[in-house]
Amino acid sequence: TLLPEARVQYGPRQRVGGEVRRFSVNRGKLHVMGFMEDGVAQMAGVRVGWQVDLKATRSLSSSGLPFTDREVTENPDLLLDLTGIMLAFRLPNPAPSQRFQGSGTAGAERWRTCELPGDSADFDFSTDGDGADCPERRWGIWALVCPRFPQDLWAPVAERAVRELQEKTTAAAPLSDEEVALRNRQAVQDAVQRKVDALAERWGEAMLQSMGASEEPEVQLDGWDEARLRGLCARHGWEFEWMTEDGERRRRAGEVWDPTAARFPSG
Repeated sequence: TLLPEARVQYGPRQRVGGEVRRFSVNRGKLHVMGFMEDGVAQMAGVRVGWQVDLKATRSLSSSGLPFTDREVTENPDLLLDLTGIMLAFRLPNPAPSQRFQGSGTAGAERWRTCELPGDSADFDFSTDGDGADCPERRWGIWALVCPRFPQDLWAPVAERAVRELQEKTTAAAPLSDEEVALRNRQAVQDAVQRKVDALAERWGEAMLQSMGASEEPEVQLDGWDEARLRGLCARHGWEFEWMTEDGERRRRAGEVWDPTAARFPSG
């Protein structure tokens, strides 16, 4: 369950701006508008749209904020350069809200990655019943839910993606730290998405194979024993006889020769 408040302690060498991209003011409230990279605030559950509780922040810090509330609301980015401070964040609307809605065929354009705060989420599916010509496409979604900060799940993928990006990058002018962080983040997201797509494809194939065949199975013996041979002869009206010399001799002795049925070569 998502808690509506979070207290985040930044270390002596941790800039708030090293994680938070920028703040904005809306109706006198200070809001988080974006992140540069993963950090302690996001680990505590803070997401875009959360508010900075200036009053609670002042009560948490022994030295207090070095700015007045008016100075912060006039220039909210003053907080980005602070280090060694504990900030209090608050979720403005803790009631459940829709974070994503999608439809259509699979693909990153329609089905984007969605970061959800907290540790639980509800998935709802509905259909209008259309698509009678393709009933297999009328229903079903596939979603992979994993922790926001997995320790070892995507680390190898992320490291490989960043290394490959650095090997391919040949910029004419040096990039800023912000540009490098943005490019690395996008490369990691693309690499993770490819892994997820491959996993979904393998999962679908495994599910189809696990369903098996819909027809009734027909089991046949691998060898031809006497019982099976007799059953085959009875089915087709054949006479059962083992291929032995005595049996063949008795069969020929019982044959009656009909001269009228014989054919002679013409002279």
